[in-house]
Amino acid sequence: MNRPSLIVLLLSALACFMGGALGHVRAQESGTARSGSPWTLEVLYRTSLPMFDSGERTPVEDGGFRVNWLAPVVTGYGVRLRRQIGRNWQCAFGLVPTRRRYTADISWTIDSLAGPSATPDFEAQLDWVVASYGVPIIFRTEVPLSEKVKLGAGGGVNFELFPSDAYTSGFDAADSAQFTYDQYTQRVSWFRTAIAVELGCVFELSDGSGFHVGIQVQRALGRWFRAESYGRHDAEISHVKSYLNGHHWGLDLRWILP
Repeated sequence: MNRPSLIVLLLSALACFMGGALGHVRAQESGTARSGSPWTLEVLYRTSLPMFDSGERTPVEDGGFRVNWLAPVVTGYGVRLRRQIGRNWQCAFGLVPTRRRYTADISWTIDSLAGPSATPDFEAQLDWVVASYGVPIIFRTEVPLSEKVKLGAGGGVNFELFPSDAYTSGFDAADSAQFTYDQYTQRVSWFRTAIAVELGCVFELSDGSGFHVGIQVQRALGRWFRAESYGRHDAEISHVKSYLNGHHWGLDLRWILP
């Protein structure tokens, strides 16, 4: 079985499992009070905050060709099923499609001996998106802060499936000179794992639903992407490469349905 078929099979199995669990929830609700069901559904949206990323990144150079890969903007949206375990614990799992929007600052100095302070002859930016499907499995607990507010914290693993690599290119010209550049972002593997931690407050609403506001931190295990850029100035070709990880942190917003 090839990798795309395996991804489809895994996602189909997860969808069937979630559909069966939702059917079980509805069956329970038809025979019991809504407050008695141990299952809840979470509709979530997450976005990273790269503007607060203080990590210094060193550009990679090959002669006069320089590339600096910036921190990605990571957004995800999806659903999770959450089951109460005893009085204080919960287990949550679901499906979260994710987009990582990367940006690279690219420059070329024709005179490679001019030094890093010289003004580049060409400057440009490249943007591209890497898509994935996350399958989080999280254990969490909640403690009451007031009658309608709870503090929740949890941790677990996030399995991400990557259906394809990403490629983008650009072109610039000045006077009689031409400059083209290409960006290849390749998966180290189609399946990667990360440690996930979440912390936030749950505000209970009068209709029995709730709203969660917090932060989520993801720490990737191992390398996730090989990033390669090619620059072509007339007959001259330069090539630089690096690795991009799957780390990020940001806002975690959820609507909790009973």
